[in-house]
Amino acid sequence: MNELTAQPKVTYTPAKIELNNHEKIAELVKRAVEKYDGLVVTPETLAECKSSRAELNKLIKALNQKRIDIHKEYEKPYNEFKKQIDGWTNELSVVVAQLKDGISVEEEKEQEERKAVVEQLIAEMSESYHVPAENIEITKSWLNKGMFTKTMKPAKKLLEAVKGAFDVALHKKDAIETVRRYAHNMHVDAEPYVRPMLAPEWNGIASDVMALIDEDCEKREALAEAEQEQVAAQKEQLGKTSNGELVNQETGEHVQEIQQVTFTLEGTKEAIDKVAQAIIESGAQVTYKTSRKTILKGAE
Repeated sequence: MNELTAQPKVTYTPAKIELNNHEKIAELVKRAVEKYDGLVVTPETLAECKSSRAELNKLIKALNQKRIDIHKEYEKPYNEFKKQIDGWTNELSVVVAQLKDGISVEEEKEQEERKAVVEQLIAEMSESYHVPAENIEITKSWLNKGMFTKTMKPAKKLLEAVKGAFDVALHKKDAIETVRRYAHNMHVDAEPYVRPMLAPEWNGIASDVMALIDEDCEKREALAEAEQEQVAAQKEQLGKTSNGELVNQETGEHVQEIQQVTFTLEGTKEAIDKVAQAIIESGAQVTYKTSRKTILKGAE
C-alpha cells in the first residue's frame, strides 16, 4: 500500500492584481477627504452637501464593485481546484468508512476471543482459590491486545492482574467469614455488617467492621443500662402491698413486673415450630418477631 503514501504536488502561482489608475484614484480620494472632512452642514450648503454625498457614494460603490468582480475572478482557479480535491476525498472517504466497519467487526471478534480466554483463566483460578468465578469482575484493560501473547495465551501482565483480583476477592471472603463468626460470638445479626462488604468497591479490613460491632454493642449495653436505671427509679416510686406486690400509689393499680428478651433462633423447621409452640403454651406474649427465612449452613 506504499503507493498511497505519495503527497499531492501542486503548482501555485499567486495572481498579481494591479490598479492601473492607482495614482488618480488615490488623489481623488485624498481631495474628497480634505474637502469634506469636518465640514459643517448649514441651511445654505444643505443642497450642495446632499449632491456631494451622492457623488461620494457612487465612488464608494464603484470601488467595491470592482473589488467584488476581481475577487470572483481571483477565486475561480481555487474553486476548480477545490472541486477536484473534494471529489477525490469523497470517493476515498466511502472506502475508508467500509474499511472502518470491517475493522470494527474484526476487532470485536478478537475482543470476544480474548474475553473467552480471560473467562477460562478465571474459571481455572477459581478452583485453586476456592472463590466463585462470578465474584471476579473482568476489567476493560484485561482485554487489551498487550495482555496476550501472539498465540492468544495470557501474558504475564494478565496473569498478575487476574491473580491480584483473586487475592482481593479471597481477602474479602476471609474478612466476611471473620465478621460473621465475630457477630455470632457477640450474639448480633451479622447481615447489616456484611452487606456493605459485599459491594465491589469495598476494600477494607475485618478488624474495622469488628470494631463497629463492638461500638454498636457498647451503645446497646449503655442503652439497656439506662433503661434498667429508669425502671429502678420507677420502682422506687411504687408502693408494695402486704404480700409484696407492686402498686401505683396514686391510682392504687397493681403493677406487674415482667421480663423482655430478644433473640434469634437457628434450627430445623421442626425445632423452631416446637419452640414457638412452647412459647405460646407458656403464656409469654410475643411483642415482635422477624419473618422466618431459610439459610443453608455450611454451603458457603
